[in-house]
Amino acid sequence: MRARANFFCPTCAKATGNPEHKILNLPLDAKFCPACGKRRGFKRLFDAINVSSRHSPHKHRYIDGKLEPLYKEHGERKAAAKNFETLGKEAMDRAWEKTPGQQREQIAAKHPEAIAAMQRGTVGHQIPAAAALGAVPRGARVDSQQYTYPAAVGRGAPLTGHPMTDAMQGVTNRRVVPAWVRSGRK
Repeated sequence: MRARANFFCPTCAKATGNPEHKILNLPLDAKFCPACGKRRGFKRLFDAINVSSRHSPHKHRYIDGKLEPLYKEHGERKAAAKNFETLGKEAMDRAWEKTPGQQREQIAAKHPEAIAAMQRGTVGHQIPAAAALGAVPRGARVDSQQYTYPAAVGRGAPLTGHPMTDAMQGVTNRRVVPAWVRSGRK
């Protein structure tokens, strides 16, 4: 069986009203559109697996084989995330339906933007960065800046001057220099 690929014809795309109209599974040496017979603008699409070029089929077959499980896993994750959002929206709708009418009116009067977000399905999304940082106490942010981040990137934490805190860190922030370097020998 000869190699095959997908093609694009602008005339057929205009006629069908679909700008992404594809003619599927034609031989690679096709010169004319089989539907309208036109040659101008008729071009091959490189949109399928193992259809990159004739110069390196083995390389592309190998790469496609390695990437296929990753693409499959990515697709499953996207589907699971979409399913999670759908289930969350359904749960919110069920909870809203079970809420007594008088309580609904009180909630709607108190938080109209939350009700609108719930109906749009955007509950729990789009928290501004300033609001997220504002939820963390200042002392915790300072500790993170001074101790956690430097430790994560491999730098020693600064000494505070307080003997107990410095002793608990177990570091003196002194660079260990071998004796032969201190003496100047090479």
